[in-house]
Amino acid sequence: MSRTFGKVRLLKGTWELEAEPHVAVRFKRIFGKVAIGAKGAMRIGDTEENARDLVWFLDRYPMEVPDRKYLDNRAFQHKHRLEAIEDLISGRYEPPEFELQKPPRRYQRLAAEVVLRGQSLLIADDVGLGKTATAICTFTDKRTLPALVVTLAHLPRQWEQEIQSFAPALRTHVIKKAQPYELRRRDGTLPDVIITNYHKLHGWQDVLSSFVRSVVFDEAQELRHRGSAKYQAATRIAHAAHFRTGLSATPIYNFGGEIYNV
Repeated sequence: MSRTFGKVRLLKGTWELEAEPHVAVRFKRIFGKVAIGAKGAMRIGDTEENARDLVWFLDRYPMEVPDRKYLDNRAFQHKHRLEAIEDLISGRYEPPEFELQKPPRRYQRLAAEVVLRGQSLLIADDVGLGKTATAICTFTDKRTLPALVVTLAHLPRQWEQEIQSFAPALRTHVIKKAQPYELRRRDGTLPDVIITNYHKLHGWQDVLSSFVRSVVFDEAQELRHRGSAKYQAATRIAHAAHFRTGLSATPIYNFGGEIYNV
């Protein structure tokens, strides 16, 4: 039996690693921000990207992995997703049509398809190029519903009008209060698209993170400050959603480092 350098196990949505000291040092260097759990065990999130990097790391430092089949599957999903996105942006692929009242442009369809395949995207098109229409394209895929749009305080009604213009069949609701209230209709169904502003997000994070499948952060530079209440709320909702889209013509607002928070 070949030598192993430690053990990796899946624990409540995180990968926990216990390894020999020199391997632990290398692990921290490669994975960057590593949480420290009980007895000094290192933890990283169970994301597809982390899974792929972890498989690569285990090639160099073999360890016991009880959940190896699951890990390999997550790594394969990440590889497959990147290949699909590379195919999209190569120019060889014609993005699908989206059933909207107004036909979207090709680059809007392409960006929407990247969101649907890759599950996250920051769209930094210039002002006037139709980032809103790109986001609305994604709402035609039932996997994204219920969807949440977070925007500036004066823009929810404008978003509602744009959605009604492009996709009148979608049911929208603009959140009116900072504190949660019942969103379900009398028939027990939720709106297709819920629209709110950044100031109301913190009070609604528990409710929205429980059912939202996709989230669009309009003017995403609002999330450039990591320690703010709206940033924490946005992070929680984004982690719970299956699809995440950021829209901003100015994603780098003041200092270059803020782009990492966004």
